Amino acid sequence: MGRLTNYGLRGRIYHWKNRLTDLRPKLIILLYHRVQPEISFNPFNTIVSTNAFERQLDELAKRYNFVSLRDAVREQSTSVKTQIALTFDDGFEDNYQIVFPILKKRRLSATFFVTTDLIDTGLPQWDWEVVCRLSSREINKVEAENVSLRRASDETSLLFAFHVIDYLKAADAKVLQQVLDDLREQSREVTLGSKCMSWKQVRTLWNEGMEIGSHGTTHRSLARIDPAEAFEEIRRSKRVLDSQIKASCEHFAFPFGSRHDYSQTLIDAVRQSGFKTCLLNVHGYNHASQENFAFKRVIMTETTDLRYLLG
Repeated sequence: MGRLTNYGLRGRIYHWKNRLTDLRPKLIILLYHRVQPEISFNPFNTIVSTNAFERQLDELAKRYNFVSLRDAVREQSTSVKTQIALTFDDGFEDNYQIVFPILKKRRLSATFFVTTDLIDTGLPQWDWEVVCRLSSREINKVEAENVSLRRASDETSLLFAFHVIDYLKAADAKVLQQVLDDLREQSREVTLGSKCMSWKQVRTLWNEGMEIGSHGTTHRSLARIDPAEAFEEIRRSKRVLDSQIKASCEHFAFPFGSRHDYSQTLIDAVRQSGFKTCLLNVHGYNHASQENFAFKRVIMTETTDLRYLLG
C-alpha cells in the first residue's frame, strides 16, 4: 500500500465518524461511468477495468444489500439497513456490452443515465471526443465563435483539452457543434474508440429490468447555459425517453453534476418536469429514512477503497 494521502486520511476519519455517530439507515448511490477490459487512456479517471468492477461488486455484496434506485426511493420510509444503488452516467456503449452482462449474471439492477441527442449517432460524448482529439494532435488554438482559446506555452495538450472542455460546457449548442466540426477536420485520422449506445440497446436494458434515466440532451452544464434552454433540455429529455422506453422516465442526473453545474431552481425544474429523483455528482451518502429528491453519490474509480464509502 502506498503512502496515505491527506485526502485519504480525511475520508477514513469521516467514514468512522459517520458510521459511529449517524445511526440512521443510509442509501449509498455509487456513480460509475465506464467499464472496459483494459484501461489504456483514462483522462477523466472515470473508467474502471472489468476485473476491478467485478471485484468491487463481489466485495460490496459482502457488506451491503443492493437495491434498485426505484425501490430505494419507494422504500425510503421503511428501510432499516444501509443499501447500495448502482448508477452509470453518460450512456457509453460499454455500459451495454460489458456492464449489462455482468449485472445480469449477478441479478443486479442499475440505472443508466443517457444523453438523448447522442444516442444512435455513433459518436461518443462530446467531451470525450474533445479530449481524444486535442491530446492526440498538436492543436494549439481552438476558435469558438468570437473567442480564441490558445494553449499556453507551459500547458500540456491534456490540460489544454480540459481548458477547452470547461469553456464548451457553457457554450451555445451551435458553437459547440462548430468547434467539434473544426476539430474533426483537423484530426480526421484520430480514432475515438468509443461511442454512445443505440436506442435499441437502451430499450433492451429497460426491457431486461434495468432503469433508464435522463442525462440531459446535449451534455452541457445546465447551470451555465441560458435558463430557458436548460429548462427545455430537462423537459425534452423526458419526452424523448418516455417515448423511447414506452414508460415514464423517473430519474434525472445533472451533466457533470458538481456544485457549479446545478442550482435549486434547476432541481425544482426537474421535479416539475415529472421526474421522481434528481442525482448529483456531489460526494456523500443519503438517509434512507427521509424524503429525498436530490441525491448525493460516491464516484467510483479503479482504486476506490470500499471500506470507507461513508467518508
